[in-house]
Amino acid sequence: PLQDAASARWWMSLDDPVLNALVDEGLAQNLSIESALARIDAARANSERFGLASQISGDATLSASVSETDGVRDEGASARIGAAFVFDIFGETARRQEQAGAQFEAAAFDVGTARLAFLSELVSSYIQLRYFQAAQGVTRQTISSRETALRLARERLDVGSSTKLDVARASSVAAAARASLPPLEADERIAAFRIATLINQPAHGVLARLAKMQKIPRPTVGAAVGLPAALLRNRPDIRAAARRLA
Repeated sequence: PLQDAASARWWMSLDDPVLNALVDEGLAQNLSIESALARIDAARANSERFGLASQISGDATLSASVSETDGVRDEGASARIGAAFVFDIFGETARRQEQAGAQFEAAAFDVGTARLAFLSELVSSYIQLRYFQAAQGVTRQTISSRETALRLARERLDVGSSTKLDVARASSVAAAARASLPPLEADERIAAFRIATLINQPAHGVLARLAKMQKIPRPTVGAAVGLPAALLRNRPDIRAAARRLA
């Protein structure tokens, strides 16, 4: 059956309280969703415009006159109201009503599309940030191990049990490990900046908030996607396109 896929809180299965708080803050103020809601209001006004009232036309006139002859004052007033009902013989008005209704439904699905796009970007950026933090932890352990190996190689060289080539190799490996750390730190900051932009908060505050390393979020339950055809029909962008085609 058709479901509102955009309203599903699928990120809750990642069981990450920090992520849940970020999503709630972002959904409360995302401008793309607000724009989609504005389109719904416009579509609703359009559907009301093509209701029964659009088949009724008419006019009203009001006139008044005052005259005086030989001291005799004469006042008069008249009013005329006319109305006509347009019979929709060829179905034009009915088709306009259907079109306005379909546009309204499409605009409602646009909200779901904007919501899913926002959630996808926010959750992906958060998972990437946690990945880069974890990668930094592993890299720092590797750097420590390589520097220990370099120190041992130098000590062996001092006692004559190693060669300068062994020291040079250990030094090169340690330098390569150290060089791999700055790109991971930069990628972490980039992910934090994306999150800050999505939730409309200062970047320095988000960086401080997410500085403490946590595990990479993983789903705790499987996704019940159902049949592939049903999954496609549940997508709000496809349902919006279908209503616009209608």
